[in-house]
Amino acid sequence: MKQQAHSSQSLLELYLENPEQLVRHRFKHKIKQTKDDVAEWFDGTVKSVNKIPNDKLKTKYLVTYDLDGDEEMFSMPLLIDLQRGDLVLL
Repeated sequence: MKQQAHSSQSLLELYLENPEQLVRHRFKHKIKQTKDDVAEWFDGTVKSVNKIPNDKLKTKYLVTYDLDGDEEMFSMPLLIDLQRGDLVLL
């Protein structure tokens, strides 16, 4: 997974220039569960851009995760996680 994360990180500049380029991408996202502080990887899809602030690294995206047919959307700062290696593009 580390090599895939590094490969995805190399695309960060592209998404900082044009955050909309990330829409419709599939990904694996490393998320810590707050109750037990254990990180897990979840598959998901970027549905749209939610908010682009002046600091584009903090752009929030609306995403869905592949969780038992759940279509709930979440607003996530994916570029920060991409930079950290906690987001892998598929």
